[in-house]
Amino acid sequence: SIVDDVPTGDVSPAVDHATFPDTSPDQKYWSSSAYGAPASATTFWTMNFMDGFTQHPDATTLGNARCVR
Repeated sequence: SIVDDVPTGDVSPAVDHATFPDTSPDQKYWSSSAYGAPASATTFWTMNFMDGFTQHPDATTLGNARCVR
């Protein structure tokens, strides 16, 4: 998982910095999952790794992507 459920420090979840050392905690990272049911073609889930909050901004909003397999 890219999320460290028990990070050192006082925020959780957080990115696993050993695996993803250059991940900025205060930036949005896009998911490939569309928001809503039925899924929207214009809004997608994002997450930040500082506090684990998710959002679902419009797809034109700037953000980062983290490729995982």
